[in-house]
Amino acid sequence: MTMMESGPLETGALEYNYEALRCRDAIVDAMREAAPPHQDRLDLQTYRHLQVLTDQLARVEGEPAAAEYDRYKQTADRGLELSRDRVYEQFHDKTILVTGGTGLIGSTLMREVAQYGPARLVSFSRGIIAPHRPSPVAEYRFGDIRDTEHVAHIMQAVKPDIVMHVAADKYNHLAEGRARHTLTTNIEGTQNIIEAAEAAGVARFIYASTGKASRPFSPDIYASSKKAGEWLVSEAALRGTMICSAGRFTHVADSSYLLKKLDGFVQAGEPVEIHNPDSWFYVQSALESAHLLLNSTLDAEPGLLKIHAIRNLGMPINLLELGLGAIVRAGLPAAMYIKGVEAGYEEKTWPGLYHHATAGDVSPLISALESDETVESASCEQVDVFPMVSDVSNTLAASFADLRRALKAEGQTGLRALNQDFSWNMLKARLEALPTATLRRTTKHIACFTKNAEPYAEHDQLNAVIIEAHEQRLATAATAIGGVEMILARRLPVVNA
Repeated sequence: MTMMESGPLETGALEYNYEALRCRDAIVDAMREAAPPHQDRLDLQTYRHLQVLTDQLARVEGEPAAAEYDRYKQTADRGLELSRDRVYEQFHDKTILVTGGTGLIGSTLMREVAQYGPARLVSFSRGIIAPHRPSPVAEYRFGDIRDTEHVAHIMQAVKPDIVMHVAADKYNHLAEGRARHTLTTNIEGTQNIIEAAEAAGVARFIYASTGKASRPFSPDIYASSKKAGEWLVSEAALRGTMICSAGRFTHVADSSYLLKKLDGFVQAGEPVEIHNPDSWFYVQSALESAHLLLNSTLDAEPGLLKIHAIRNLGMPINLLELGLGAIVRAGLPAAMYIKGVEAGYEEKTWPGLYHHATAGDVSPLISALESDETVESASCEQVDVFPMVSDVSNTLAASFADLRRALKAEGQTGLRALNQDFSWNMLKARLEALPTATLRRTTKHIACFTKNAEPYAEHDQLNAVIIEAHEQRLATAATAIGGVEMILARRLPVVNA
């Protein structure tokens, strides 16, 4: 964000009685009026108006915002209580390969694994960034997980007992601008790692997923590609060659891109951009993320993918308060700008993502469609676990094959449409495998929250798919019951009146 130079501050374009703005919502409304969203540049007059409004907001909300800023940063100190003896049994004297081992979570995971005395610890990553804190006992090899032959070569050379697949193309807004790169990395790359691991005789496979995969359907490139990764690992689990597990992460506070961005705006004297003042998000630490993956191996069982998530992530962080807290803690004059929702982020959360009967009882990274099958981890009471089961669908397999062919063909257009088609088919296959009671409860909930809700095309289509799945289940059950009644009627003796 840059500012255009202008002359002395003029009045008339926007005039406020700043002293009358004594509540958060009124000040936020004034900010939106002063500077409409999605501007690449702000003129000096607008910037100064926002600066005054931001100062007023700091007077009203500064203290709690600073406390939230501190709470966000303190998240980095959190970890999970692991059954360390059992983790030791899993990892001691084993050869471990970590993809993405030079990233924040990967580096943290490498250091944690090193404590359990592996025979060999190997990182495989693009090497674009150096390890945040390299492990002195680890080997570092470099390459792209999208390179099928190189991945196979590394896997055969290392012959790992355990593969921990952390490498991914992330950041929602960047993914939307490079759809092919993200889809080939997160889908093709994951498939390459899985196939190479199976061929090398890997015993255990652990996948790092995201809470965004809890959305029943998402048109966003990053969220849908990571959801596809869960499905690919679940298919590998079904084949039975490897014991598979996964962990879902939310926003990681350590060395946060978001926090660096906000602090950078303040220090540079640029407008502090937030996309939505009503945006809330959960936070966890890199250490919690590493612990979650280690714990997932303890609950894993052959033939089934179990996905793990931390139950109590604390209260979610409000984006407006985090941005304002960065300003207050810096003690510098700043102007907050509400820039509008970026591509790759939800404008509205599907109201059925969390159900009133399960909210607070299970991890917020596990959706209402998954919560009925969720149980507490047998090895860590801070973690929830649910099985990832999908119906075997020829339609799903065909749409995945279409997407893969398009990803392999340079210059292929229509990737987004093919990806969305595949995502819809993943949802339908998942719905086919859900218990009838879950479908019934979800359709009732949909009826409740759509009664007075404003129409929203993406949610309406999602609701329609879920309701259709429930109606088909009822129709199938009715047909089956009818068939049984006909058979019984033929077998029962006729009783004369």
